[in-house]
Amino acid sequence: QVAEAIAQVYPNNRRYHRALLEHWHVAGQIDKEIYYLDSVAEYLIESKADYDRGLALLERGLKHLAADDPRRVSLLNWLAKACYELRGEQNVVRARQLASEAHALAVRVNDLYGQIVSLDRLAMCLMVLDDANVAAERYFRQALNIAQSIEDKGKIAHLSFHLGVMSYRQGKLDEALALYQRAIPIQRQVGDQNGLASTLDHLGQIFLAKGDYEQAQHSLKQSLELYQSLGLSHSSAWSLLNLGRVPIALGDYEQAEHLLHQSLDIFRQYGISEGMSYCVLNLGRIAVARERFDQAEKYFTEGLGLAEAIDNRRSMAQAQRLLGWLAFRQASYAQAEQRMQQGLALFQARGEQRFEAEFLARLVIVCLVLGEPGGAVSFLGT
Repeated sequence: QVAEAIAQVYPNNRRYHRALLEHWHVAGQIDKEIYYLDSVAEYLIESKADYDRGLALLERGLKHLAADDPRRVSLLNWLAKACYELRGEQNVVRARQLASEAHALAVRVNDLYGQIVSLDRLAMCLMVLDDANVAAERYFRQALNIAQSIEDKGKIAHLSFHLGVMSYRQGKLDEALALYQRAIPIQRQVGDQNGLASTLDHLGQIFLAKGDYEQAQHSLKQSLELYQSLGLSHSSAWSLLNLGRVPIALGDYEQAEHLLHQSLDIFRQYGISEGMSYCVLNLGRIAVARERFDQAEKYFTEGLGLAEAIDNRRSMAQAQRLLGWLAFRQASYAQAEQRMQQGLALFQARGEQRFEAEFLARLVIVCLVLGEPGGAVSFLGT
């Protein structure tokens, strides 16, 4: 009776949903447990970054639902999200399988919203696997077509944002900028503050890549303030990380270190290895700029190890690129060539073009220093 009274008085207060879910689980009221599970899973995964707890509750709930129960679609999609956020090849592969299962069921029961979410999850998984960008883009566009057909503005903005991320990674900065600018007013209109914060963060990265540091800082500060107002400290760490990259470009290394260490502390608190990797790689860049090469090598090696632990090949490629350039600065040209070729292969396998030209240019320099003009010509031809 107490649980039912709470549910009636506070039907939309998520602070009580976790307690109500556990109450109905103990009482054996499966339908009522499942009713609250979607809300609790969203809170644990999106707001608290408590992926293990979210995963455990979702797996427990799914055991009670028949294979053709339409309620499985949303739960499978949240389970895929939790596995994806845990990173590592095994987790991402499982996330892909779960999203595929969710999509197949969503199609059978004509759940269009569930189809959009599962296609989005599939694309996200493929983006972290090799040779998958073309397939990922196809899934994003398929989901966008469905979202447009049902006029779901929030999902239209969300998917436009993700297509922008893909364009950014392919070196198409103006295309990415247009997609982000398309998403932002829609996110403001529908009140998607979390999505808006993420888009502003990525918009800042575009301005940073273009060398417009004032606009970059403005967008990133907006993103940080939004995340902090929402209580999403694990997400605010990404904005702090990118804010730290602005003073690196401007040569203000003390300010950059301050922001990067703030970001690193939060990533460590939540155990987010991908974020930790990018933080220490940027700290290594500062050490190189200060000609503290031993310290830089320690940072770059730590970053590579963190990336390898979760099989994050994008971060691994960045680490190899930085270790290669460090080796070049120390006149270890053969090692520099080896590191850069390893990094280049990782980027090319992923179909990411943004850093490919930089890799190739530096490999040309290394080959010329090594007295290998044929190799330099080969890379120039590429």
